[in-house]
Amino acid sequence: MRIKILEKKRLSKTNYNYQSISPTACAVAYSRTFSDIPLSAEIFEEIQVINAQIGINFTIEQIKDIFPPETAPMFEARFKLVNKILKENGITQILELASGFSQRGFIISQAPSMKYSELDLPGIIEEKKSIAKNLIEKGKIKKTTNLHLNKGNTLIMEDLLSATQEFEENKPIAVLNEGLLRYLDYHERTKVAENIHQLLKKSGGVWITPDSAVKMRRRNSSKLMYDSDEKIKQLTGIDVRKYYFKNEPEAKKFFEGFGFSVERRNFMEVYSELVSPKNLNLLPEVVKKILQNRSVFIMKVKKVGFIRIGP
Repeated sequence: MRIKILEKKRLSKTNYNYQSISPTACAVAYSRTFSDIPLSAEIFEEIQVINAQIGINFTIEQIKDIFPPETAPMFEARFKLVNKILKENGITQILELASGFSQRGFIISQAPSMKYSELDLPGIIEEKKSIAKNLIEKGKIKKTTNLHLNKGNTLIMEDLLSATQEFEENKPIAVLNEGLLRYLDYHERTKVAENIHQLLKKSGGVWITPDSAVKMRRRNSSKLMYDSDEKIKQLTGIDVRKYYFKNEPEAKKFFEGFGFSVERRNFMEVYSELVSPKNLNLLPEVVKKILQNRSVFIMKVKKVGFIRIGP
């Protein structure tokens, strides 16, 4: 009993600290406005209005300081590649963790055959519900019973189970997250992997994540992304560079250690579909430098059992 109490306290503290991450969700939403991803401009406009109403004031300059516009192709590619993989898998029940202000749930849940559930921190979900209400009133999206916005913590298994309670049993689930794991230390990342494995072991399905960021030597990485990581550290107190995997083999080994098979897809796969480079007048070599070392992992639970052996 004592171990359980200590674990619960640690998770509560983590949830509290991570409230500081919410400004980065605003910055990602702003980055999408340079793309042709539906509802991007509308959602960012709603964020600005709602934030002003509740006394949260981020200027465009402050948002650009987190993720400069030149990084927009990375977020556009990430969104489009994840969407492409989702479509290929054909799963109709989707759980998005740390969904932020992503419009994916708004769009996909419009189809009667789809069920979409999101899980994020209370403050984000409250804003997300207000955004959904306003978009419905303005006729931008239709009201649906297929979208479920849940407050919770991805480190807590009970929260994941609660977020999937509307899903049909014995039907596969697609779990996805964009940007979550980069904020988690090894122990927190381990907990998320264990939770998702437990969820998919029962239902079947797939885990889709681009959160396998690896350390790169400064001379081989984009200065824009290096500076963004430094700004995130100043803003949230979290140095995401400490949590990067050393390389992709290490990232692959980490996930395989929890009983997942791993398939890798590169961001460059959707390079020709990007519109933000043109909108921002970015040179191809600049865009490719940002995208070429980034990938999405597609993971499924292995049929055989496994033994977790250390870090």
